[in-house]
Amino acid sequence: MRASFRFAATLTVAAALCADSGAAPRTSRPPSDEPTPAAAQATPASPESGRTDAVAKAGAPAELSLVIFERGNPVSGVELKVNGKRYGVTDTDGALWANIPSGRRDVVLVRDSKPLVELDFLTDAGESLQMLVTLPETPAARPRIDVASTAGGEQVKIVRDDTALEEKGPPGALTGRIVAADSGAPISGARLYFAGQATDATTDKAGRYAVELPAGNYRLSVVHPDYATQKLDNVRVIPGKQVTSNIELSPAGLALADYVVTAPYVEGSIASVFTTQREAEGVIDIIGAEQMARTGDSDAAQALGRVTGLTIEDGQYAVIRGQPERYTYSTFNGSPLPSPDPIQRIVPLDLFPAGVLKSIAVQKSYTADQPGEFGGGLVALSTRDIPDEAFGAVSVRTGFNSLSTNKDGLTYAGGSTDFLGFDDGARELPAAAAGEANLGNLSIDQQNAIGAQFPNSYNVTNETLPPDSGLSIVGGGAFDLLGGEIGVLGSFAWDREYRNREQIERTYSAAGGDELILANDFTSRRTDMFASLSSLLAFGAEWDRTKLSSNTFFIQDTTGRTEAIEGLDATSEDNFVRDSLLSWDEQQLLVQQVLGEHDFDFVKLGWRGLIGSGSREAPDRRTYRYQQLPDQSFIFVGDPSGVTREYNETEDSISGLGLDITVPVIARAGFRADAKLGGSMFDQTRESQTRRFIFTPSDELSEALFAPNPEDFLQPGQIGESVTFTEETLGIDDYSGETSVDGMYLMGDFRVPKVARMVAGVRREEAQFSALTFQGAEGDGDVPGGFEGEDILPAVDFTYFWGETMQIRAAWGKTVSRPNLNELSPAVYIDPRTGDEFVGNPDLQPAEITSYDLRWEWYPSSTEQLTAGVFRKDYTDPIELTLQPLGESSILNSVDNADEAKVTGLEISARAGLERLRTGIGGGPRWFGPARGWVGGAGWLDNMYVQGNATFINSEVMLAETGVATQSARPLQGQAENIFNLQLGYDGATHDFTLAYNRVGERLYRPGTQTRPNIFREPVDLLDATYRFQVWDALTIGLELSNLLNPTLNITQGGQIYESYEAGISANLFLNWTLW
Repeated sequence: MRASFRFAATLTVAAALCADSGAAPRTSRPPSDEPTPAAAQATPASPESGRTDAVAKAGAPAELSLVIFERGNPVSGVELKVNGKRYGVTDTDGALWANIPSGRRDVVLVRDSKPLVELDFLTDAGESLQMLVTLPETPAARPRIDVASTAGGEQVKIVRDDTALEEKGPPGALTGRIVAADSGAPISGARLYFAGQATDATTDKAGRYAVELPAGNYRLSVVHPDYATQKLDNVRVIPGKQVTSNIELSPAGLALADYVVTAPYVEGSIASVFTTQREAEGVIDIIGAEQMARTGDSDAAQALGRVTGLTIEDGQYAVIRGQPERYTYSTFNGSPLPSPDPIQRIVPLDLFPAGVLKSIAVQKSYTADQPGEFGGGLVALSTRDIPDEAFGAVSVRTGFNSLSTNKDGLTYAGGSTDFLGFDDGARELPAAAAGEANLGNLSIDQQNAIGAQFPNSYNVTNETLPPDSGLSIVGGGAFDLLGGEIGVLGSFAWDREYRNREQIERTYSAAGGDELILANDFTSRRTDMFASLSSLLAFGAEWDRTKLSSNTFFIQDTTGRTEAIEGLDATSEDNFVRDSLLSWDEQQLLVQQVLGEHDFDFVKLGWRGLIGSGSREAPDRRTYRYQQLPDQSFIFVGDPSGVTREYNETEDSISGLGLDITVPVIARAGFRADAKLGGSMFDQTRESQTRRFIFTPSDELSEALFAPNPEDFLQPGQIGESVTFTEETLGIDDYSGETSVDGMYLMGDFRVPKVARMVAGVRREEAQFSALTFQGAEGDGDVPGGFEGEDILPAVDFTYFWGETMQIRAAWGKTVSRPNLNELSPAVYIDPRTGDEFVGNPDLQPAEITSYDLRWEWYPSSTEQLTAGVFRKDYTDPIELTLQPLGESSILNSVDNADEAKVTGLEISARAGLERLRTGIGGGPRWFGPARGWVGGAGWLDNMYVQGNATFINSEVMLAETGVATQSARPLQGQAENIFNLQLGYDGATHDFTLAYNRVGERLYRPGTQTRPNIFREPVDLLDATYRFQVWDALTIGLELSNLLNPTLNITQGGQIYESYEAGISANLFLNWTLW
């Protein structure tokens, strides 16, 4: 029985191939053996189309590009006949090019003298057509035929309504590499065809291709005589950008469904994120640049708060799956980072502006090629790649906060460059004091002379706070040189904002049972100025088998705070007091990194090197107290603390090297095995120094002590007369330390394509930690601490591929978490940020962690996913905060190894386009009836998406029955019992809108002491929104709204308020201008 198919290919659409002009791209329907309704019926020429036989007269010929497939393979030997005349035969690629007469013609495809397809064809003189024919597997079925045509570049004639999408704007580039699925070898001579375009491409010897296309969505077909043909729907080309689509082809004769096409992606886009996540060796969650931009997150910490299972502590540190921040490890393009934190090795993630990041990956299951201090999870920061074409852009923003902007805020006299986040020297320690190790070694007269050199600046005033402001500039380009491509990328960003906060701060004493008695009751009013300055300079060079890059990254992040605290103080006989704080905190990160990749036939090499420093300068932290008298007046309280001024400097320097070698061991059809081995070296030195000075007025200044601020009685002439000046620096205010960690690993990567993958390996690390704390000049000398150790860390990650779109992962691994340097010294040390006293523990041991993961993943399309997983972590010798009594009312913080701890949890994540409401899932029934219905026919629905995640966590740590902690068994500090994120977004051609909701459940803030209950952060609901409008190609404006619900953030103890404040609603208006 002969299968024939006749129709008139006269469908015409303007500008957009699959929607109205300007419409956003739609998700293509999956391929089917059945023709679409448009292709299944003969369609007469429409008078409205302006295309009739009269105007389609024979003249200049039409150009026809024909490709024929059968069972996924190209079909050769098929004749093309037009009006009975033979115009050629398809070649081994199933392709044929011919100039055919224009006008209305009978087109017949013939194989073995039998007609396969008969078409009633209408063409214009000089137009170009492309025809893709898929022959049916059974004679009774109809062939699938896709016809696309351009006429003068303004109108397109097609059979299907979702073949391609043209958008306004410049053309884009599509690049990638095509390799064999069974061996990974590059495929040369593969030909790529794009529905609706006469343009095609052919891969080179390295399997690479590059083609420029008008912006839009395309159906891509890849043909090679030795491999099964691949088809990929909804390949999007972005105006003025490069899109990458890497493709694997199966050998001819194998089922096409056994292999996968990697979804095309734009750097940092949803598609690229899901591709990386899907192909990862272990359990991983990623947030890309596109998601960060849509939610308006300004730094890495804010963005991570939307990742499944993560919360952010103190706005800086990531808590992964309820594990304290000390169990989180961070890398920068694969290299470890220095930390400016004075007592912790973890990196404050709010230092990293979102604008310089391509993506942030949170790896939750361990693999042996990662550092052994993976701990509870790894945060991998990746910077933007070198651009392929020259570009430049400027962005400016201004912002508003409902509690701050145009409101009175607190301030004091600072420096002329405060707005940049740099102190101009106004807060520097006087040179005479800086030149002495300790002023206590000098005479009284010498000390007083130096004390008189300190700036007399203490007065707190009010000022109207200005709007938030920001500026960023980014640009780069690439050019050909020495047979390769050289590129550069540079960025600069500056931001400043002011925030007021009025906060309740209370403490309680135990009254027996569950009753608490109010002890201290304060109200804090503070104004913070946040200023950040960042720059990135990246260079890259790429040849066929070699890629080199360099990244220089600088960040300066500053907080200037002015704070007034008033209330009843139980330690001051319940007197009403007023404390003032003036502080300035600069954190700086400077990193230089070089990386290289070399791809040879027999081995792949990757290497990286980094040197960097993290520093903190907190110059001239000033505190003083006034006490209210019965007549409501205030008097300065000079005993016991007087006026204090503190100076802290911390310097953390690191260097690191890493090498990864991948060797193909077995590469055959149906099985592939690679060996991966490598090593790393990491060295760190850290120094921290704090100096403390006190001015104490005598009783002779009784009248002056009623002055509103200390400036009146701290005049230089009073120092040494009626004011005593002393240095109160303690020996324990200084410490130094060194760390050295060397590691090597061996891994095997075993793959049965589209069946299963197993990555198994082991890592060996040697670690040396040494710390030195200066104990003082009373004869005790320096107090050392530290340890040496070796760890063997195995890991196994297994993935089972369940069909083409689903997979199941199982992972097991062992990791460690080592102490901070200062925790290893038996000396007492003081946290310069909070003033809390800590005592180290020379017997502290690294914590050992055994992790288990099981996760199911489903990727219905390149931008949709559904995952569900469970996890468990068992800790041996977990490092936990312990509390020891210090006198009758004080607590000394320490650290110790608890007996054990465990964390279990459930994670669910999903993202879907709302076109599912009318198309159903997997081609199933439509949820809202036929496409012609109100919902099904709404174009806006195809441009909307919803995504969200939920996490449920339970943890318990068992502490020794010592100290003053109320409970020996409690949750891990910072662990939230549940976390929810939900986003609803619209992605239009010129309009984008995102609504983002976040809820973090109850979490332990601080353990209770001396029979008092634990202190918890209460659940909080946050709602943010962003809107972007592309005015024209070069100009985008937008609005970001944060904290729309403006909830009260409460910390409670036994149901009573411990701390409480509101953050206010914030709005940012921004403008992005593309210069070229």
